Amino acid sequence: MRRAVASVLVVALAVGGFWWWSTRRATASPVQYLTATAARSNVTDSVAATGTVQPQTTLALSFGSTGTSTGSSGSSSTSTGSASTSSAQSSGTGTTSSTVSAVNVVVGQHVDAGAVLATVDGASQQAAVTAATGQLTVAQAQVTSAQSQLSSAVARLGAEPTVASAVAAAQSQLATARAQQTVAEAQLGAAQAKRAAEPADAPASQLASDDIAVAQAQAQVVQAQGSVQSAQRAVTTASTPSATVASDNSAIAQARLSVTQAQNGVTTATSSLAAARTAAASTSLTTPIAGIVTAVNLTVGTGAPSATAVQLRSDGLQVVASVAELDITKLKAGLIADVTFPALGSSAQATLVALPTQANSSTGGSSSAVTFPVDLQLVTAPPGLLPGMSAQISITIAAQQNVLAVPTTSVQGSTANPTVQVIVNGVPQTRPVTIGLSTASATEIVAGINAGDTVVTGVVNPLSTTTGGGGGIGGLGGGTGGFGGTGTRTRTGG
Repeated sequence: MRRAVASVLVVALAVGGFWWWSTRRATASPVQYLTATAARSNVTDSVAATGTVQPQTTLALSFGSTGTSTGSSGSSSTSTGSASTSSAQSSGTGTTSSTVSAVNVVVGQHVDAGAVLATVDGASQQAAVTAATGQLTVAQAQVTSAQSQLSSAVARLGAEPTVASAVAAAQSQLATARAQQTVAEAQLGAAQAKRAAEPADAPASQLASDDIAVAQAQAQVVQAQGSVQSAQRAVTTASTPSATVASDNSAIAQARLSVTQAQNGVTTATSSLAAARTAAASTSLTTPIAGIVTAVNLTVGTGAPSATAVQLRSDGLQVVASVAELDITKLKAGLIADVTFPALGSSAQATLVALPTQANSSTGGSSSAVTFPVDLQLVTAPPGLLPGMSAQISITIAAQQNVLAVPTTSVQGSTANPTVQVIVNGVPQTRPVTIGLSTASATEIVAGINAGDTVVTGVVNPLSTTTGGGGGIGGLGGGTGGFGGTGTRTRTGG
Protein backbone atom coordinates (compact mmCIF):
# COMPACT_ATOMS: atom_id res chain seq x y z
CA MET A 1 0.00 0.00 0.00
CA ARG A 2 2.78 2.42 0.87
CA ARG A 3 4.53 1.58 -2.39
CA ALA A 4 1.37 2.45 -4.34
CA VAL A 5 1.03 5.77 -2.58
CA ALA A 6 4.69 6.54 -3.18
CA SER A 7 4.33 5.75 -6.84
CA VAL A 8 1.37 8.13 -7.18
CA LEU A 9 3.30 10.92 -5.47
CA VAL A 10 6.25 10.43 -7.80
CA VAL A 11 4.05 10.63 -10.87
CA ALA A 12 2.27 13.74 -9.57
CA LEU A 13 5.56 15.45 -8.85
CA ALA A 14 6.84 14.60 -12.31
CA VAL A 15 3.72 15.97 -14.05
CA GLY A 16 3.77 19.12 -11.98
CA GLY A 17 7.44 19.68 -12.64
CA PHE A 18 6.96 19.28 -16.39
CA TRP A 19 4.08 21.80 -16.35
CA TRP A 20 6.18 24.31 -14.39
CA TRP A 21 9.13 23.88 -16.75
CA SER A 22 6.92 24.30 -19.87
CA THR A 23 5.27 27.41 -18.49
CA ARG A 24 8.61 29.01 -17.66
CA ARG A 25 9.93 28.17 -21.14
CA ALA A 26 6.90 29.69 -22.87
CA THR A 27 7.12 32.81 -20.73
CA ALA A 28 10.79 33.23 -21.42
CA SER A 29 10.57 32.60 -25.21
CA PRO A 30 10.78 35.82 -27.27
CA VAL A 31 7.93 36.82 -29.65
CA GLN A 32 8.91 36.30 -33.30
CA TYR A 33 7.62 38.77 -35.92
CA LEU A 34 7.55 38.42 -39.67
CA THR A 35 8.86 41.70 -41.07
CA ALA A 36 9.65 43.49 -44.29
CA THR A 37 11.39 46.72 -45.20
CA ALA A 38 9.44 49.70 -46.50
CA ALA A 39 10.97 50.61 -49.84
CA ARG A 40 10.23 52.47 -53.05
CA SER A 41 8.74 50.24 -55.74
CA ASN A 42 5.96 50.07 -58.34
CA VAL A 43 2.43 49.25 -57.18
CA THR A 44 0.21 47.84 -59.90
CA ASP A 45 -3.44 46.80 -59.77
CA SER A 46 -4.67 44.58 -62.57
CA VAL A 47 -7.44 42.30 -63.83
CA ALA A 48 -6.53 38.74 -64.76
CA ALA A 49 -8.22 36.94 -67.65
CA THR A 50 -7.75 34.20 -70.20
CA GLY A 51 -8.35 34.40 -73.92
CA THR A 52 -7.52 33.20 -77.40
CA VAL A 53 -5.68 34.62 -80.38
CA GLN A 54 -7.93 35.58 -83.29
CA PRO A 55 -7.43 37.38 -86.64
CA GLN A 56 -8.48 41.01 -86.74
CA THR A 57 -10.45 40.43 -89.95
CA THR A 58 -11.69 37.46 -91.96
CA LEU A 59 -12.87 37.75 -95.57
CA ALA A 60 -14.98 35.46 -97.74
CA LEU A 61 -14.44 36.71 -101.31
CA SER A 62 -16.64 36.01 -104.32
CA PHE A 63 -16.67 37.20 -107.93
CA GLY A 64 -18.50 40.47 -108.54
CA SER A 65 -20.30 40.67 -105.19
CA THR A 66 -20.36 43.25 -102.44
CA GLY A 67 -20.65 42.25 -98.76
CA THR A 68 -19.02 42.60 -95.34
CA SER A 69 -15.78 41.68 -93.64
CA THR A 70 -16.00 40.15 -90.18
CA GLY A 71 -13.75 41.05 -87.24
CA SER A 72 -12.80 38.65 -84.48
CA SER A 73 -15.49 39.94 -82.13
CA GLY A 74 -18.20 39.53 -84.76
CA SER A 75 -18.52 43.14 -85.90
CA SER A 76 -18.99 43.86 -89.61
CA SER A 77 -17.71 46.50 -91.98
CA THR A 78 -17.88 47.03 -95.72
CA SER A 79 -14.89 45.67 -97.59
CA THR A 80 -13.42 47.12 -100.77
CA GLY A 81 -11.78 45.75 -103.89
CA SER A 82 -12.87 44.23 -107.16
CA ALA A 83 -14.29 41.33 -105.20
CA SER A 84 -15.55 41.51 -101.67
CA THR A 85 -17.10 39.57 -98.85
CA SER A 86 -20.10 37.34 -99.23
CA SER A 87 -22.41 38.00 -96.31
CA ALA A 88 -23.23 34.29 -96.05
CA GLN A 89 -19.55 33.33 -95.93
CA SER A 90 -20.24 29.79 -97.07
CA SER A 91 -18.88 27.81 -99.96
CA GLY A 92 -22.32 27.22 -101.45
CA THR A 93 -23.22 24.85 -104.27
CA GLY A 94 -24.51 27.29 -106.91
CA THR A 95 -22.36 28.38 -109.83
CA THR A 96 -22.36 31.28 -112.28
CA SER A 97 -22.20 31.20 -116.07
CA SER A 98 -18.51 32.14 -115.92
CA THR A 99 -15.83 29.44 -116.07
CA VAL A 100 -12.81 29.52 -113.78
CA SER A 101 -9.72 30.05 -115.95
CA ALA A 102 -7.01 30.31 -113.26
CA VAL A 103 -6.53 29.75 -109.51
CA ASN A 104 -3.38 31.46 -108.21
CA VAL A 105 -3.42 30.52 -104.50
CA VAL A 106 -3.54 27.53 -102.18
CA VAL A 107 -4.61 27.17 -98.56
CA GLY A 108 -1.97 28.50 -96.18
CA GLN A 109 -0.40 30.84 -98.73
CA HIS A 110 0.34 34.45 -97.75
CA VAL A 111 -0.94 37.12 -100.16
CA ASP A 112 -0.39 40.87 -100.32
CA ALA A 113 -3.14 43.44 -100.61
CA GLY A 114 -4.21 43.77 -104.25
CA ALA A 115 -3.06 40.29 -105.23
CA VAL A 116 -5.13 38.49 -107.90
CA LEU A 117 -6.34 35.23 -106.35
CA ALA A 118 -8.24 33.78 -109.31
CA THR A 119 -9.76 34.69 -112.68
CA VAL A 120 -12.75 33.60 -114.76
CA ASP A 121 -13.52 33.64 -118.50
CA GLY A 122 -15.11 37.05 -119.17
CA ALA A 123 -16.89 36.30 -122.50
CA SER A 124 -20.41 36.39 -121.05
CA GLN A 125 -19.65 39.55 -119.05
CA GLN A 126 -18.33 41.29 -122.15
CA ALA A 127 -21.45 40.27 -124.08
CA ALA A 128 -23.55 41.83 -121.31
CA VAL A 129 -21.55 45.06 -121.65
CA THR A 130 -22.24 45.13 -125.42
CA ALA A 131 -25.97 44.58 -124.89
CA ALA A 132 -26.17 47.25 -122.20
CA THR A 133 -24.34 49.70 -124.46
CA GLY A 134 -26.94 49.11 -127.22
CA GLN A 135 -29.80 49.65 -124.76
CA LEU A 136 -28.26 52.95 -123.69
CA THR A 137 -27.97 54.09 -127.32
CA VAL A 138 -31.66 53.32 -127.96
CA ALA A 139 -32.68 55.17 -124.78
CA GLN A 140 -30.67 58.23 -125.80
CA ALA A 141 -32.32 58.23 -129.25
CA GLN A 142 -35.73 58.13 -127.57
CA VAL A 143 -34.81 61.20 -125.54
CA THR A 144 -33.84 63.05 -128.75
CA SER A 145 -37.14 62.11 -130.43
CA ALA A 146 -39.22 63.17 -127.42
CA GLN A 147 -37.41 66.49 -127.18
CA SER A 148 -38.07 67.11 -130.91
CA GLN A 149 -41.80 66.45 -130.42
CA LEU A 150 -41.86 68.86 -127.50
CA SER A 151 -40.19 71.57 -129.58
CA SER A 152 -42.79 71.13 -132.37
CA ALA A 153 -45.70 71.39 -129.95
CA VAL A 154 -44.27 74.53 -128.41
CA ALA A 155 -43.78 76.05 -131.90
CA ARG A 156 -47.40 75.35 -132.89
CA LEU A 157 -48.64 77.05 -129.78
CA GLY A 158 -46.40 80.01 -130.51
CA ALA A 159 -47.94 80.41 -133.97
CA GLU A 160 -51.43 80.80 -132.55
CA PRO A 161 -52.52 84.46 -132.06
CA THR A 162 -52.67 85.60 -128.53
CA VAL A 163 -55.98 86.39 -126.81
CA ALA A 164 -55.04 90.05 -126.45
CA SER A 165 -54.25 90.51 -130.12
CA ALA A 166 -57.44 88.70 -131.19
CA VAL A 167 -59.58 90.82 -128.86
CA ALA A 168 -57.93 94.02 -130.13
CA ALA A 169 -58.66 93.09 -133.75
CA ALA A 170 -62.27 92.22 -132.96
CA GLN A 171 -62.78 95.45 -131.06
CA SER A 172 -61.34 97.37 -134.01
CA GLN A 173 -63.84 95.68 -136.33
CA LEU A 174 -66.64 96.48 -133.89
CA ALA A 175 -65.70 100.15 -133.88
CA THR A 176 -65.73 100.21 -137.71
CA ALA A 177 -69.13 98.52 -137.80
CA ARG A 178 -70.57 101.02 -135.35
CA ALA A 179 -69.19 103.93 -137.42
CA GLN A 180 -70.79 102.48 -140.55
CA GLN A 181 -74.08 102.10 -138.66
CA THR A 182 -73.93 105.77 -137.66
CA VAL A 183 -73.38 106.82 -141.29
CA ALA A 184 -76.24 104.60 -142.46
CA GLU A 185 -78.58 106.00 -139.84
CA ALA A 186 -77.62 109.57 -140.86
CA GLN A 187 -78.30 108.79 -144.52
CA LEU A 188 -81.66 107.31 -143.57
CA GLY A 189 -82.55 110.44 -141.63
CA ALA A 190 -81.62 112.66 -144.57
CA ALA A 191 -83.67 110.59 -147.01
CA GLN A 192 -86.67 110.62 -144.73
CA ALA A 193 -86.36 114.39 -144.25
CA LYS A 194 -86.19 115.03 -148.02
CA ARG A 195 -89.29 112.90 -148.60
CA ALA A 196 -91.17 114.77 -145.93
CA ALA A 197 -90.14 118.12 -147.43
CA GLU A 198 -91.63 117.39 -150.87
CA PRO A 199 -94.69 119.62 -151.71
CA ALA A 200 -98.08 118.04 -152.18
CA ASP A 201 -98.13 118.82 -155.86
CA ALA A 202 -94.67 117.39 -156.48
CA PRO A 203 -94.42 115.14 -159.47
CA ALA A 204 -95.15 111.52 -158.82
CA SER A 205 -91.77 110.53 -160.21
CA GLN A 206 -90.02 112.71 -157.70
CA LEU A 207 -91.96 111.20 -154.81
CA ALA A 208 -91.20 107.70 -156.06
CA SER A 209 -87.49 108.53 -156.20
CA ASP A 210 -87.57 109.81 -152.62
CA ASP A 211 -89.32 106.65 -151.43
CA ILE A 212 -86.67 104.54 -153.11
CA ALA A 213 -83.89 106.54 -151.39
CA VAL A 214 -85.54 106.04 -147.98
CA ALA A 215 -85.86 102.30 -148.55
CA GLN A 216 -82.24 102.00 -149.58
CA ALA A 217 -81.10 103.98 -146.48
CA GLN A 218 -83.17 101.71 -144.24
CA ALA A 219 -81.54 98.65 -145.79
CA GLN A 220 -78.10 100.10 -145.16
CA VAL A 221 -79.00 100.74 -141.49
CA VAL A 222 -80.14 97.12 -141.08
CA GLN A 223 -76.91 95.89 -142.69
CA ALA A 224 -74.80 98.12 -140.43
CA GLN A 225 -76.63 96.83 -137.36
CA GLY A 226 -75.86 93.26 -138.43
CA SER A 227 -72.19 94.12 -138.83
CA VAL A 228 -72.10 95.58 -135.30
CA GLN A 229 -73.68 92.42 -133.86
CA SER A 230 -71.15 90.23 -135.70
CA ALA A 231 -68.27 92.38 -134.40
CA GLN A 232 -69.60 92.10 -130.85
CA ARG A 233 -69.70 88.29 -131.15
CA ALA A 234 -66.14 88.37 -132.52
CA VAL A 235 -64.98 90.29 -129.44
CA THR A 236 -66.62 87.70 -127.17
CA THR A 237 -65.08 84.84 -129.12
CA ALA A 238 -61.62 86.43 -129.07
CA SER A 239 -61.79 86.72 -125.27
CA THR A 240 -62.09 82.90 -124.95
CA PRO A 241 -59.04 80.63 -125.88
CA SER A 242 -59.70 78.58 -128.91
CA ALA A 243 -59.89 74.78 -129.01
CA THR A 244 -56.73 74.84 -131.09
CA VAL A 245 -54.77 76.49 -128.26
CA ALA A 246 -56.11 73.95 -125.77
CA SER A 247 -55.07 71.14 -128.08
CA ASP A 248 -51.62 72.67 -128.44
CA ASN A 249 -51.22 72.87 -124.65
CA SER A 250 -52.28 69.23 -124.27
CA ALA A 251 -49.72 68.20 -126.89
CA ILE A 252 -46.99 70.09 -125.01
CA ALA A 253 -47.85 68.33 -121.71
CA GLN A 254 -47.75 64.93 -123.38
CA ALA A 255 -44.45 65.74 -125.07
CA ARG A 256 -42.89 66.77 -121.76
CA LEU A 257 -44.05 63.49 -120.16
CA SER A 258 -42.47 61.57 -123.03
CA VAL A 259 -39.17 63.43 -122.48
CA THR A 260 -39.19 62.55 -118.76
CA GLN A 261 -39.89 58.89 -119.47
CA ALA A 262 -37.15 58.77 -122.07
CA GLN A 263 -34.67 60.39 -119.67
CA ASN A 264 -35.58 57.80 -117.01
CA GLY A 265 -34.86 55.14 -119.58
CA VAL A 266 -31.40 56.63 -120.12
CA THR A 267 -30.77 56.57 -116.33
CA THR A 268 -31.77 52.91 -116.12
CA ALA A 269 -29.68 51.98 -119.14
CA THR A 270 -26.68 53.86 -117.75
CA SER A 271 -26.97 51.99 -114.43
CA SER A 272 -27.24 48.66 -116.25
CA LEU A 273 -24.14 49.45 -118.30
CA ALA A 274 -22.19 50.40 -115.16
CA ALA A 275 -23.21 47.12 -113.49
CA ALA A 276 -22.20 45.17 -116.59
CA ARG A 277 -18.82 46.88 -116.70
CA THR A 278 -18.30 46.18 -112.98
CA ALA A 279 -19.10 42.52 -113.55
CA ALA A 280 -16.69 42.45 -116.49
CA ALA A 281 -13.97 44.01 -114.32
CA SER A 282 -14.68 41.40 -111.62
CA THR A 283 -13.40 38.55 -113.72
CA SER A 284 -10.31 38.91 -111.49
CA LEU A 285 -10.78 38.06 -107.78
CA THR A 286 -8.58 40.52 -105.86
CA THR A 287 -7.97 40.72 -102.12
CA PRO A 288 -8.23 44.17 -100.50
CA ILE A 289 -6.01 43.16 -97.55
CA ALA A 290 -2.85 41.21 -96.89
CA GLY A 291 -3.36 37.88 -95.17
CA ILE A 292 -3.32 34.08 -95.18
CA VAL A 293 -5.59 32.02 -97.45
CA THR A 294 -7.76 29.71 -95.33
CA ALA A 295 -10.05 28.14 -97.97
CA VAL A 296 -10.22 27.84 -101.78
CA ASN A 297 -13.53 26.78 -103.35
CA LEU A 298 -12.44 26.97 -107.00
CA THR A 299 -11.42 24.48 -109.67
CA VAL A 300 -10.06 25.46 -113.09
CA GLY A 301 -12.48 24.62 -115.89
CA THR A 302 -15.61 24.58 -113.71
CA GLY A 303 -18.24 27.25 -113.10
CA ALA A 304 -17.30 29.95 -110.61
CA PRO A 305 -19.28 29.60 -107.34
CA SER A 306 -22.07 32.10 -106.81
CA ALA A 307 -21.08 32.44 -103.14
CA THR A 308 -17.68 32.28 -101.47
CA ALA A 309 -14.73 31.56 -103.76
CA VAL A 310 -11.74 32.21 -101.48
CA GLN A 311 -11.53 32.78 -97.73
CA LEU A 312 -8.60 34.44 -95.97
CA ARG A 313 -7.69 36.04 -92.68
CA SER A 314 -5.75 39.23 -92.13
CA ASP A 315 -2.10 39.31 -91.07
CA GLY A 316 -3.07 41.34 -88.04
CA LEU A 317 -3.85 39.27 -84.93
CA GLN A 318 -5.51 40.23 -81.69
CA VAL A 319 -6.49 38.59 -78.42
CA VAL A 320 -10.08 38.22 -77.32
CA ALA A 321 -10.12 37.91 -73.53
CA SER A 322 -12.93 36.55 -71.36
CA VAL A 323 -13.25 38.85 -68.36
CA ALA A 324 -15.32 38.01 -65.26
CA GLU A 325 -18.42 40.14 -64.75
CA LEU A 326 -17.09 41.46 -61.42
CA ASP A 327 -14.08 42.92 -63.24
CA ILE A 328 -15.64 44.21 -66.47
CA THR A 329 -16.75 47.52 -64.94
CA LYS A 330 -13.12 48.27 -64.02
CA LEU A 331 -12.02 48.32 -67.66
CA LYS A 332 -11.97 51.06 -70.29
CA ALA A 333 -10.56 51.44 -73.78
CA GLY A 334 -6.87 52.30 -73.92
CA LEU A 335 -5.70 50.23 -70.94
CA ILE A 336 -2.43 48.31 -71.37
CA ALA A 337 -2.26 44.53 -70.87
CA ASP A 338 0.57 42.02 -70.55
CA VAL A 339 -0.26 38.91 -72.57
CA THR A 340 1.54 35.58 -72.14
CA PHE A 341 1.29 32.78 -74.71
CA PRO A 342 1.99 29.41 -73.00
CA ALA A 343 2.46 27.59 -76.31
CA LEU A 344 5.30 29.93 -77.28
CA GLY A 345 6.71 30.67 -73.84
CA SER A 346 6.72 34.36 -74.75
CA SER A 347 4.72 37.46 -73.96
CA ALA A 348 3.71 40.75 -75.56
CA GLN A 349 1.95 43.97 -74.72
CA ALA A 350 -1.54 44.78 -75.99
CA THR A 351 -3.99 47.67 -75.86
CA LEU A 352 -7.65 47.27 -74.92
CA VAL A 353 -9.48 48.59 -78.00
CA ALA A 354 -13.11 47.56 -77.56
CA LEU A 355 -15.45 46.97 -74.65
CA PRO A 356 -18.24 44.37 -74.89
CA THR A 357 -21.91 45.05 -75.49
CA GLN A 358 -23.11 41.75 -74.05
CA ALA A 359 -21.87 38.67 -72.20
CA ASN A 360 -20.39 35.59 -73.83
CA SER A 361 -22.86 32.88 -74.71
CA SER A 362 -23.15 30.44 -71.81
CA THR A 363 -22.09 26.88 -72.56
CA GLY A 364 -22.70 25.39 -69.11
CA GLY A 365 -25.54 25.04 -66.66
CA SER A 366 -27.03 27.63 -64.36
CA SER A 367 -23.82 27.71 -62.30
CA SER A 368 -21.60 28.74 -65.22
CA ALA A 369 -19.56 31.88 -64.56
CA VAL A 370 -20.59 34.94 -66.58
CA THR A 371 -17.78 36.43 -68.67
CA PHE A 372 -17.53 39.23 -71.23
CA PRO A 373 -15.42 39.35 -74.44
CA VAL A 374 -12.77 42.10 -74.57
CA ASP A 375 -10.68 42.89 -77.68
CA LEU A 376 -6.96 43.47 -77.15
CA GLN A 377 -4.81 44.82 -79.98
CA LEU A 378 -1.27 43.39 -79.91
CA VAL A 379 1.47 46.00 -80.19
CA THR A 380 3.80 43.42 -81.79
CA ALA A 381 2.87 39.78 -82.28
CA PRO A 382 5.64 37.34 -81.25
CA PRO A 383 7.01 35.01 -83.95
CA GLY A 384 5.02 31.82 -84.42
CA LEU A 385 1.76 33.20 -83.04
CA LEU A 386 -1.29 31.57 -84.65
CA PRO A 387 -5.06 32.03 -84.36
CA GLY A 388 -6.56 29.75 -81.73
CA MET A 389 -3.59 29.82 -79.36
CA SER A 390 -4.46 30.41 -75.71
CA ALA A 391 -3.38 33.52 -73.84
CA GLN A 392 -3.05 34.55 -70.21
CA ILE A 393 -3.79 38.23 -69.74
CA SER A 394 -3.10 40.79 -67.04
CA ILE A 395 -4.80 44.13 -67.75
CA THR A 396 -3.35 47.02 -65.76
CA ILE A 397 -6.18 49.16 -64.34
CA ALA A 398 -4.08 51.35 -61.99
CA ALA A 399 -0.37 51.85 -61.32
CA GLN A 400 1.91 54.00 -59.20
CA GLN A 401 5.58 54.15 -60.16
CA ASN A 402 8.50 54.47 -57.71
CA VAL A 403 6.41 55.06 -54.58
CA LEU A 404 7.01 54.06 -50.95
CA ALA A 405 5.29 50.72 -50.44
CA VAL A 406 4.88 47.93 -47.90
CA PRO A 407 3.32 44.46 -48.06
CA THR A 408 -0.47 44.75 -47.75
CA THR A 409 -0.35 42.26 -44.84
CA SER A 410 1.45 44.91 -42.77
CA VAL A 411 -1.46 47.37 -43.00
CA GLN A 412 -3.81 47.10 -40.01
CA GLY A 413 -6.57 49.20 -38.48
CA SER A 414 -9.60 50.26 -40.52
CA THR A 415 -10.09 51.68 -43.96
CA ALA A 416 -10.65 55.13 -42.48
CA ASN A 417 -7.73 54.86 -39.99
CA PRO A 418 -5.04 52.48 -41.30
CA THR A 419 -1.94 51.75 -39.24
CA VAL A 420 1.41 50.02 -39.64
CA GLN A 421 3.61 48.52 -36.91
CA VAL A 422 7.27 49.61 -37.18
CA ILE A 423 10.05 47.79 -35.29
CA VAL A 424 12.00 50.35 -33.20
CA ASN A 425 14.83 48.97 -31.00
CA GLY A 426 13.31 45.53 -31.29
CA VAL A 427 9.86 46.68 -30.15
CA PRO A 428 6.88 47.18 -32.53
CA GLN A 429 5.32 50.65 -32.52
CA THR A 430 1.94 51.37 -34.12
CA ARG A 431 1.91 54.35 -36.45
CA PRO A 432 -1.00 55.85 -38.33
CA VAL A 433 -0.40 56.04 -42.08
CA THR A 434 -1.98 57.52 -45.20
CA ILE A 435 -2.26 54.96 -47.97
CA GLY A 436 -2.69 55.26 -51.73
CA LEU A 437 -3.10 52.45 -54.24
CA SER A 438 -3.52 49.08 -52.51
CA THR A 439 -3.46 45.64 -54.10
CA ALA A 440 -3.50 42.11 -52.71
CA SER A 441 0.29 42.13 -52.33
CA ALA A 442 1.49 45.72 -51.93
CA THR A 443 0.14 49.04 -50.61
CA GLU A 444 1.39 52.53 -51.37
CA ILE A 445 2.28 54.59 -48.25
CA VAL A 446 1.72 58.30 -48.82
CA ALA A 447 2.69 59.40 -45.29
CA GLY A 448 3.39 57.98 -41.83
CA ILE A 449 6.63 55.96 -42.22
CA ASN A 450 9.91 56.28 -44.07
CA ALA A 451 11.83 54.21 -46.57
CA GLY A 452 14.01 51.68 -44.75
CA ASP A 453 11.62 51.24 -41.80
CA THR A 454 11.08 47.63 -40.75
CA VAL A 455 7.37 46.86 -40.67
CA VAL A 456 5.54 43.92 -39.10
CA THR A 457 3.76 41.65 -41.56
CA GLY A 458 2.83 38.84 -39.11
CA VAL A 459 3.56 37.08 -35.80
CA VAL A 460 4.95 33.53 -35.32
CA ASN A 461 3.44 31.51 -32.44
CA PRO A 462 6.48 30.28 -30.46
CA LEU A 463 4.66 27.12 -29.26
CA SER A 464 3.66 25.88 -32.73
CA THR A 465 4.90 25.85 -36.29
CA THR A 466 1.89 27.83 -37.48
CA THR A 467 2.61 31.31 -38.91
CA GLY A 468 0.02 33.99 -38.19
CA GLY A 469 -0.02 36.73 -40.85
CA GLY A 470 -1.01 40.34 -40.32
CA GLY A 471 -4.27 40.05 -42.21
CA GLY A 472 -4.46 43.58 -43.66
CA ILE A 473 -7.44 45.95 -43.87
CA GLY A 474 -10.64 44.40 -45.11
CA GLY A 475 -11.46 45.58 -48.61
CA LEU A 476 -7.87 46.46 -49.56
CA GLY A 477 -6.51 44.16 -52.21
CA GLY A 478 -7.19 42.69 -55.58
CA GLY A 479 -4.69 42.89 -58.36
CA THR A 480 -1.04 41.95 -58.59
CA GLY A 481 2.37 43.19 -57.61
CA GLY A 482 5.07 41.46 -55.63
CA PHE A 483 7.00 42.87 -52.72
CA GLY A 484 10.53 41.83 -51.79
CA GLY A 485 11.72 41.18 -48.27
CA THR A 486 8.55 39.71 -46.79
CA GLY A 487 9.07 36.92 -44.28
CA THR A 488 12.08 38.12 -42.25
CA ARG A 489 11.82 36.95 -38.61
CA THR A 490 12.55 39.36 -35.77
CA ARG A 491 12.76 38.23 -32.10
CA THR A 492 11.65 40.53 -29.31
CA GLY A 493 11.23 40.01 -25.58
CA GLY A 494 13.41 38.21 -22.90
